[in-house]
Amino acid sequence: MYFKDIDLAIKIILKNKAYCKFNKEDKVLDIIYKILIKENESNIRDYELERLKHKKARNYYNNYLLVVQKQSLKERIKSTLEFFKEKAKYPEKDDRLLYIGYSYGETIRNTERYINDKDEKTKLPKNVYIDLGKYINNTKYLVNLAIVKLKMEEDFVSYKLTQLIVFLYDFKIIDTKYYNQYIYGTTDSRTIELVRFGLNISVISKLIQDDQISNLTLDKNGNLHILPQSKKTFEKYLNSQPQLFQFEIRKYI
Repeated sequence: MYFKDIDLAIKIILKNKAYCKFNKEDKVLDIIYKILIKENESNIRDYELERLKHKKARNYYNNYLLVVQKQSLKERIKSTLEFFKEKAKYPEKDDRLLYIGYSYGETIRNTERYINDKDEKTKLPKNVYIDLGKYINNTKYLVNLAIVKLKMEEDFVSYKLTQLIVFLYDFKIIDTKYYNQYIYGTTDSRTIELVRFGLNISVISKLIQDDQISNLTLDKNGNLHILPQSKKTFEKYLNSQPQLFQFEIRKYI
């Protein structure tokens, strides 16, 4: 449950829905904020969700949904590492902080509120951030941190953000085209079919980029096959790809 007082949360959400005005440039995290989070900040139980009250966090996840999740693992690690190194250069400590969770976190953000742990009388700071400035010259550590962070983001997007986007769609706050763009990373019906089948969007994006998507088809029973006339060409292409990419394809064909 995301909210402490669900009745209050519903009341605020309905009010936000009634009075909210969207701009053409609004991305899905902006809409989630305007409908679900605005004026509900102090009522949010889930800290990962509460972070979305910050514009920088919303920008990060908008970019993740539209760009990062379509990249290969190697590309995601590289772009995340570049992001870390740029962020590590910021002069203000709070701007250098990266949310990483209780398992890896080392410090708190000065502007964050405190939370009550099990004992209501004891207030504990949320040590869920890492100061990237401390590790700006430690590339090996930052690469490992990028892998951890990407796994965390995959889980957050899969188990939480997706639910919120589905909520917006079910209540007709966003239309089908908008929904497909963020859930499946595309509005193309064939690509959506392959995502629903189980292929990772980053794998599909590479197949499209390499002009190989037309060599695959789904039969009437929903099974993935290489087109007979393309089998030799596609196998040659697949054998030239990294092992992880090959595995993602071969487990379905």
